[in-house]
Amino acid sequence: MPYQGLVRLGGVSAALSALLEVLSLVFYLIVVGGVSLTQAATYATFFLPSGAQLLGMLLLAFDLLALYVRQAEAFESLGLAGFFCSRS
Repeated sequence: MPYQGLVRLGGVSAALSALLEVLSLVFYLIVVGGVSLTQAATYATFFLPSGAQLLGMLLLAFDLLALYVRQAEAFESLGLAGFFCSRS
């Protein structure tokens, strides 16, 4: 398999993505707390959980790409069409 390193990185990115999403939830609970969301968005610390969530989503997108690369031979053209439809 020529893309074995990419598949391994995809597994690591899936684990990091899950960790970042949980951390972003905890950060949101800490930052927002009992304050309204519009007021909490004015705090400089509000961008820490937003950044963690964005990075987690980007890592998850990389993981989906690595998963597709691993299964590309079995999917063929119909699988490629399904992959692009799921991304939109």
